Amino acid sequence: MASIILGMGCGLCSLSQAQMGGMGGGSGGIGAIPGGNFESTTDPSAGRIAAGFRVVPTITVSQRYDSNVFLAAKSPGLDRGDFVTMASPQVRGLFAGNLVSVNARVGAIGQYFAKHNELNNVAANAGVSIDASKLVSQLWPGSRFTVDDLYVFSPEPPAFLTGNLDTEEANSLTRGFQAGRVNTQRNSVLVGLAIPLSLTTDAVVRYTNSFTHFGESKVQQEGVLLNTMFQTYTVGLSKRISLQDTVSGAFFGSSANSNNARSFTAYGGRVTWDHRFNEKLILRSTASVQQVNDSSGSTTSDIAPGGSLSVLWSDGRTSWRLLYNVSLTPSLQFVGRPILTQVVDFTVIQPTFISNLAAFAGLSYGHGNDLGGSSSAAISYSSYGVSGGMSYKLTPKTFVVLTYNYFRFESGFGPDRFEFDRNVAQLVLTQAFY
Repeated sequence: MASIILGMGCGLCSLSQAQMGGMGGGSGGIGAIPGGNFESTTDPSAGRIAAGFRVVPTITVSQRYDSNVFLAAKSPGLDRGDFVTMASPQVRGLFAGNLVSVNARVGAIGQYFAKHNELNNVAANAGVSIDASKLVSQLWPGSRFTVDDLYVFSPEPPAFLTGNLDTEEANSLTRGFQAGRVNTQRNSVLVGLAIPLSLTTDAVVRYTNSFTHFGESKVQQEGVLLNTMFQTYTVGLSKRISLQDTVSGAFFGSSANSNNARSFTAYGGRVTWDHRFNEKLILRSTASVQQVNDSSGSTTSDIAPGGSLSVLWSDGRTSWRLLYNVSLTPSLQFVGRPILTQVVDFTVIQPTFISNLAAFAGLSYGHGNDLGGSSSAAISYSSYGVSGGMSYKLTPKTFVVLTYNYFRFESGFGPDRFEFDRNVAQLVLTQAFY
């Protein structure tokens, strides 16, 4: 349930990828339910301002039943279910100036477990999205420059923390990998710059840096967890070939370090095509190939495919999004090796015939296999998540949300298999003050 609490209770900034001449992803700042873009229906502080400065405090309280608070498989004598009370204060700061705009959030999450008091905890998160395009345009007219950063501390590592997957690489926070209950720190920063070379052509540079650090474990982990640093970079050109189409090509690379040892490096090429059918429907696609050098003991190089496909549709009321992504990410468990990750994500928001009542649903799937590993020590995982709920806007400042989620996680290392599932039902009340 950590990802619901982190997203809805504290309103995390999504791992947005700023659109830059067709090289990037969709709009940022959306997301509350795992695998879904539901912030507008669950967070009353999620508004935008055209100019000036605004501070929006919120308080969220919730009660949930979690069938697996340990994130562990069934075991004799282990009562995995519990009722959990959560309180989460958050402060969102919005600034829209002549040169820079900022959307920042910081919050804390306190949880009380009715039966397992030893699990009581306080978690924290912070996120910021900065758009300094107007400032950079003072030096080179038409340039775009954005910085997004998200930090999470939680004893319940999220598998499907919200983020955009309609981009060239899947962030490790969104790919579906689930560790057992363990103190986890994660930070992801994205820097994007686009410089116009002509009326239709941009030079685009992107850099991401993510780290995952594991602390004291509350349960027996199946294999060692790896503190990991993952970096990616992209340099390319983007060209608008019509009012509806943008194409681009880029050189990109990545590197991963696990437990202070180099895990792998990779580099390759990528092409991207964005197409807007009309005001309601948008298609975004990428395809890539890269050479991967595994530094964890293998002396061979591998070729890894990559790409993404996203379809976004909205008529102003109903909206849905279908995403598929395949990319290279580092292993966070067992052995530091490159993992070829596939992620599928579908979300839909539908207003009901009752005023101020909206329904939403989401489906997330993540699968990973190590690239170039021996069959006797191969790493793999599969994760499934189904989310649904309803949100009622009592007032513009007060939201009541009811959600249900089902998750199933499977992983393996060589012949050993590990799996567990969980059911989570939650009632949430969020009050904003402005």
